[in-house]
Amino acid sequence: MSERLSHVALLLLLAPFAASAACLSVPAGRAERGLYVDLRRGVGERESGGWGLERLAVEQVASTTIDSACGAGPEVRAHVARWLDGEIERAGGVPSTGARLLPHKRLRVARARAVLRWWEENPGECASFGPPDPHFRGVESDSGRVVLIAQIVLGLAGFLREGHFTTGPGLGYQLIPAYGFTPRVTVGLGVELGALTEFRADPAAGDRVLAGQFLIGVPLLVRFLDGATVVDLEAAVSTRLDGLEPLWPPGFRFAFGYGSAGMRVNSLMSTLVFWGGYEYQPSHEGFSAEHIFRAGTRFGFDLAL
Repeated sequence: MSERLSHVALLLLLAPFAASAACLSVPAGRAERGLYVDLRRGVGERESGGWGLERLAVEQVASTTIDSACGAGPEVRAHVARWLDGEIERAGGVPSTGARLLPHKRLRVARARAVLRWWEENPGECASFGPPDPHFRGVESDSGRVVLIAQIVLGLAGFLREGHFTTGPGLGYQLIPAYGFTPRVTVGLGVELGALTEFRADPAAGDRVLAGQFLIGVPLLVRFLDGATVVDLEAAVSTRLDGLEPLWPPGFRFAFGYGSAGMRVNSLMSTLVFWGGYEYQPSHEGFSAEHIFRAGTRFGFDLAL
């Protein structure tokens, strides 16, 4: 059983790498790749609130990605523009960036090209930024960077214990050092501390009482980024605390999250993820085995170090 679970966990954790290799086409150069990923993030964030009037949308994305466009410089922008032209031509020509019925990937490519076209027409906007960064690798992506992911975990938990089901709120904190292996995939291993509460029946009191437990754990997080979209896959080793003493052997958790990321400001990128997961804690002396079903939100920051 444990071997089967380990195989499932491995498949889940490798899935984003396979998806990244299969689905994301990017320019070859590091600077070009970084600029393109930044443009996708800017376009994705604008799309999340509705693209709206094309001229205003393009100007807004140009404004939010000004550090990327000016840091990359005109030569890199030209390389990315030519690459995007090739992608658009292979997809069947230039679509209207306001269209709604096109495949989403093709539409996002066209919108990124429209933003670069704005920079072609307004190169003087970079006059106050000084010369381009010769080591530019993008602003928004974790690719090639060590980052620190800090998250506050809020939600509800359902406990299945000895045939009885109870529910209650939970709160937790995660601190995860991570590394961006590709423009899409960031992997980290960290620590967590959480508290789960539940309303249990108390025969002595003839009513339900609020009971709680503390847990600590080591989460392995694989974060999948596409534009402003965040997909998290997580496998964790976790255990309950008896006072300050961790119970051994520990349990485990698998979780999945879906949410969004904001634009990076002063090395900080905010994320909001809705997540759900399953956790198992084995029995120990004085503690029953538990199946825990969890769901909620994770609000956090990704700090580029």
